[in-house]
Amino acid sequence: MLQYGTQRSHEDRLATVTQEVFTMTTVDATSEVFMTAFRALPKKAREAVVGKMLSDREFREDLIDAAIIEQRRKEPSRPLEKYLSDRRKKG
Repeated sequence: MLQYGTQRSHEDRLATVTQEVFTMTTVDATSEVFMTAFRALPKKAREAVVGKMLSDREFREDLIDAAIIEQRRKEPSRPLEKYLSDRRKKG
């Protein structure tokens, strides 16, 4: 902790910022390890993993949803009431 009237060195400030920027959650770390391991697999093994994932209906639906969300991310948003109103009009 800093005392009144003391100054932190440039290195101390940089270390603090670096620590804040590179702090990973457990989920982030787990996903990073998984992706590193996945990329290290031979092509046939990667294809087998992807095939296994896609054979899981719930996972496949989640993947499709995530792809649609990413694809539409830059579209303008609209209030929920407007969406519901437009939907009622369409039948």
